[in-house]
Amino acid sequence: MDEPLSSLDAKLRESLRVELKNIQTNLNSTILYVTHDQAEATTLADKIGVLKEGHLVQIGTPEEIYENPNSIYVSQRLGSPKINILPGKLFGMNDVPTFGIRPENITIGTGNYSAKIISIENLGSETVVALNFKDQEILVSIQGNYKSSINETINFDINNEKVLRFDQEGNRIYER
Repeated sequence: MDEPLSSLDAKLRESLRVELKNIQTNLNSTILYVTHDQAEATTLADKIGVLKEGHLVQIGTPEEIYENPNSIYVSQRLGSPKINILPGKLFGMNDVPTFGIRPENITIGTGNYSAKIISIENLGSETVVALNFKDQEILVSIQGNYKSSINETINFDINNEKVLRFDQEGNRIYER
């Protein structure tokens, strides 16, 4: 299937995703599904293949692709809000050229770092807060509503266990 739901409205697309998954499960069949929509990819797929310029660069379950991407490119294919890709020096990681941290792996209100709030986007079940830290935008995802105001300075911290490290070419550096 080549982007079969792309021209449908959001509500119909959501119900057809569920129906397609039920059909695939009931028939116990393999479906090759092409999409640019990450919600479709993660909800429908048992395995995801990520293509870059016509080359397959990683295959894995949706969880593997999300949690253990092998490159910056792959890390940016899944996740909303998008992953934060930042210079290592920003957080004192001088031996790491670039690192990634997902917005849900950052906490605000406590921590050793201080930043200014530049936007607050209340999405109902979550709130996305954009911070300005040393002239870099950092997105934070918080469950529920977040009460604060633009230009307020707050503390934050990152979960170092969830940091993804990348080399100069954008390939993942794995811990030994």
